[in-house]
Amino acid sequence: MYYLNLFKMPKAVVTKITSLQSRFFWGKSDGTKGMSIVSWSLIQKPKSQGGLGVRDLVLKNAALLFKWWWRFDKEECPLWKRVVCSCNKLDSKKGLEKQQMKNTRSLWNTIGNLRFSEAELFSIFYEGMQLQLGDGTRTLFWNNVWMKDGRLRDRFPNLYRVAVDKACTISDCSFWDGYVWRWGLQWRRALWLWEEQELSELQTGLTKVGIRQSEVDKLIWKHDKEGNFSVKSFLNVLYKNKNLGQEPNMFNFYNNLWRSLVPPRVEIFVWFVILERVNTKDKLVRCGILPTSEITCVICGKAPESVHHLFFTCEYAWKLWGSALRFWNILWVWAGDPRQCFESWIHGANRKGEKEDWMTTFFCCNLVSVET
Repeated sequence: MYYLNLFKMPKAVVTKITSLQSRFFWGKSDGTKGMSIVSWSLIQKPKSQGGLGVRDLVLKNAALLFKWWWRFDKEECPLWKRVVCSCNKLDSKKGLEKQQMKNTRSLWNTIGNLRFSEAELFSIFYEGMQLQLGDGTRTLFWNNVWMKDGRLRDRFPNLYRVAVDKACTISDCSFWDGYVWRWGLQWRRALWLWEEQELSELQTGLTKVGIRQSEVDKLIWKHDKEGNFSVKSFLNVLYKNKNLGQEPNMFNFYNNLWRSLVPPRVEIFVWFVILERVNTKDKLVRCGILPTSEITCVICGKAPESVHHLFFTCEYAWKLWGSALRFWNILWVWAGDPRQCFESWIHGANRKGEKEDWMTTFFCCNLVSVET
């Protein structure tokens, strides 16, 4: 982890480590490759988004390196920053995005050139940084993100093109008139009708801006309540923005699934059941591993063996569920699929102590059903 915090991981190393992770999940006892039943992209998603939380090494590495960008822009001038600026001929008063980095493989140049090598991730990172307005002396009116919807140059491109000073700070283009804060934007020519419409929208937004003369402008991370950048919050943003195909994204059950009520291997097994990613006979038939004649349930032999049948509606599984429901003195009807079964089970008990025992019952019944 220390090396990931300083160096960009080579692709060959990423491929090797990912291969070892994949083999841990799907490899057989003799070391050969097994059958994957869940896409690797879903396994890499955070648990809060329906995945297993096995982090993507490339994203993790990028998040750790971008933390140096945050520290360079956020911290005034500590010793480490003075050393970096001296060795790389950088201006400590400017952000990294405003400075030219050499195209070499040195440690700091690699970090500084992430805006080119990881352009997509950099755009997400840069959009997450926002200046909390104080006296307006450090915030660029057009080029910094200091309002919720992004940079003003991107929101009002027609006005930006005709602005006299495109690099002005907020304090440069505004002033106090008594106790009233007024805006004094200047244009190179008279505005056209469509530009007047943009100006009207801009002025509406500016009326909500509050200037605090007693405070200086402060850089904040808008994806954190405290305004501080963290690798975890950045990764959560990346996973929300990452397109992972047709796999499930967000489920209502994740808060109740990962509560450490049972051992982790049981939680993971139930996760597979809820996603219907268990190698039941109906799936093996579809994959051509078993003939159609062998699709019947291995326990009751009366119906096709699917995840829903094997764990919930098989007569032997239902006897187990029935015993649990009689213990709780509750009448129950299963919903259509395993996910809906779990979501309906969540609301079966309301008291805190009872709810934990109630949820533990679900895990135990699923585990015992397959072992039976």
